[in-house]
Amino acid sequence: MGVRHADTEKADPMIVPRTEKVRALDDVEQQDLAKEYLQVEAYVNDLVKENCPEVAAPYLGKMYKGGKNWLIWKYLQGETLEDILIRCDEIYSLRPLASALGIEDFEDRSILSLRQLVNAVAAQLLQCCYKLEKAGVAHRDIKPFNIMVTNSRLILIDFGSAAAMGVRERVGYDYNKSPCDPRYAPPEQFIDEQEWAKYDVYCVGLILVRILFPPLWDGQHFDEFSDSYHAAKYDLDAWLTRIILADSALGKGYEKPRWKFPILRSREEERDEEYVALAEMSCNFPDDGSLLNMCSIKEGLEVLNVKDGGVCWETLRQILAKKPAKRMSSGVALDRVLKAGQRGGQGVKGVIDKIIRNAQKEG
Repeated sequence: MGVRHADTEKADPMIVPRTEKVRALDDVEQQDLAKEYLQVEAYVNDLVKENCPEVAAPYLGKMYKGGKNWLIWKYLQGETLEDILIRCDEIYSLRPLASALGIEDFEDRSILSLRQLVNAVAAQLLQCCYKLEKAGVAHRDIKPFNIMVTNSRLILIDFGSAAAMGVRERVGYDYNKSPCDPRYAPPEQFIDEQEWAKYDVYCVGLILVRILFPPLWDGQHFDEFSDSYHAAKYDLDAWLTRIILADSALGKGYEKPRWKFPILRSREEERDEEYVALAEMSCNFPDDGSLLNMCSIKEGLEVLNVKDGGVCWETLRQILAKKPAKRMSSGVALDRVLKAGQRGGQGVKGVIDKIIRNAQKEG
């Protein structure tokens, strides 16, 4: 069932009616189903409003007007993360995202700047996941389209697929309910009843991959990545191996030397360093015109190769673990990200605190 938000509708943007029809159902069944969905979304939004209002758009409640049921939110100035990433792609720079988050002095091609930005995004999104988990809520559709950037903060919108998964009662939970957007969904597709909170964490991991690798800023190119990633059985290392084999600057197909299969390295640290070395080698040759090669994702690979916590290979691989039981929790991941870089300065927590202070001054 569709949901209309400020980023797609011009009139009365933060009011969301439930009027869309459901195929193969008669009028009465349609009305009953729409009413059920609205009641579930209203319940979840009330739960979020009561327990962690800071993670979502300010929910005002529901009303009946003009023969229709409505869910109402306070109007917010801002853009979706998807809108911003598209602008980043147009100018080939993450400056629009850094500016929207209140991060000053962002420099393109700077590993330090990119790492600071990615860790700041990770910290805010993982904090949202952590607070939703404590409130007993699974969003189930976290993606750039459903993330608003407002007042230097990332907040979640569209809880139409969410479910209350608390111990006392479960509302909106349907084991057979498929994901709304398979591009960001974890391998299990359907939410794991025991490890339900790990679903949203996986979605955040793929958003971070998209930010790290410039060719994926464009939505269509991310769709192509998604198809290739799924073909690689949800394994980022296997996907990278495909990129290496297709990179003409590194040789032709299976004629490549020993590094043609870095995924077979027994030591992940050695594999991670080899990715960076291959990216540097790719950049030493003339551009072959391909959009996605090792050179095009070099900075992202360098960020992931940093061993000082935060969004590094160790963290990302555990966030994107195939099995929910082995996947890193939002709390553990958040702790790692917040402690990243503390030995060399204020760390990510200091950056986040500064963003919040600046946002409060502007407000």
